[in-house]
Amino acid sequence: MKFNEFIEIILSNKLLLIIFILISIVILINGATDAANSVISGVTTKTMSFNKAIIISSIFNLLGVIVITTINNKVVVTIFNIAMFKGNDALLALFTALISIIIWTSIAWYFGIPTSESHALIAGITGSAIAFNNGFNCINFNSWLKVILGLLISISLGILGGYVLYIIRKKTSKKIIYCSTAFISFMHGAQDGQKFIGLYLLVLLTNSTNKINVSIPIWLMLFSSLLMGIGTLIGGKRIVKKMGNELVELDLKQCTSSDYATSLVLLLSTLLGIPISTTHVKMTSLIGVGLAKKTKINISVIKQLIFTWILTFPGCGLISFILTKFILK
Repeated sequence: MKFNEFIEIILSNKLLLIIFILISIVILINGATDAANSVISGVTTKTMSFNKAIIISSIFNLLGVIVITTINNKVVVTIFNIAMFKGNDALLALFTALISIIIWTSIAWYFGIPTSESHALIAGITGSAIAFNNGFNCINFNSWLKVILGLLISISLGILGGYVLYIIRKKTSKKIIYCSTAFISFMHGAQDGQKFIGLYLLVLLTNSTNKINVSIPIWLMLFSSLLMGIGTLIGGKRIVKKMGNELVELDLKQCTSSDYATSLVLLLSTLLGIPISTTHVKMTSLIGVGLAKKTKINISVIKQLIFTWILTFPGCGLISFILTKFILK
């Protein structure tokens, strides 16, 4: 789709225009809360400045979107099939879901707690669907099973991957940080970039059902990656401080082991079409490398993060449910 064609469609419908703006805001928030995990290693070890890390992260986020979306868009399909709507119901559902994401993640960001916009989106769409249909009959539980599987993968493979990679890896150099930052940024783009960039086009497919073929133009990838980079630049330092300084004391080997563990788990889940949170995997991999080195882990921070994870589904779902009911009145 050409840029001018896309703009014509967006401007033809006020609701589409509002949703376009909301998706852009959500991508900014994702950059501040989730993409920031990609730069933790370089900044925490003082291998690179925060701004330099952002530039590297932005470039490889874009490459991740382009490469992986070209060969595999299963994650987009999973998100799209969470619930089934008809016509404008889909647009209203996406509208309330995006509003709930913005409210929820903004609160979490204020307290410096990284959240999963993927899970917030899933919860928001589900809450809206329940409100529209007064029940669970339009919820696709097969897609939800993939979400639950993603949570289990985040916890188990994140910790295991971080632990094993730290044990088997030998000495590392500061140059490796550049590689690990690039790899985790690439995979973040493949996962979250694919989800949220895909939404720009999915809002145009309100009459589609199960099978979709998403073709994302380069200009849209560039635009979205720029938004994500700006979001990280503006608000990412809060998350870097929480994950890189307060959760566990990190050295060079721990940082790179965590990055590679996170990247490999993201690669596996992306190829399987399982929506997964970069933040969740990054945190559990940090716990894994902390356990491997027997470093002191801040349990209070872990409890805070897990508490936020648990509340994301009911919290965003409830906000979206209430907003939808209010709009339907």
